[in-house]
Amino acid sequence: MEPRHAHLCAKSANRLQFPCCLATFGQLKLSIHLQGRRLKLYVVEAKRLMGKQDRVCGSFVKVSIVPDTSRKCRQKSRTILGSTNPVFHEQFIL
Repeated sequence: MEPRHAHLCAKSANRLQFPCCLATFGQLKLSIHLQGRRLKLYVVEAKRLMGKQDRVCGSFVKVSIVPDTSRKCRQKSRTILGSTNPVFHEQFIL
């Protein structure tokens, strides 16, 4: 298994945009914006996702801030069925 890594593509005042890569599982494109004491996370899309045994899967994104022992900040996107390149365009405020 290859190591996890993130590549920073763009940075402005309080905003980051980068694709997160898990080399064996695919890529996730998102942007992060700090707004006061809140973190706004915008999930754009995923690419080249792999299901178990190379089958197409239902794709979703779970987000949380760690440590979050109470699990109150965990949020989940809608599930997109049958796509290895799902487009989410969903916003989360943490």
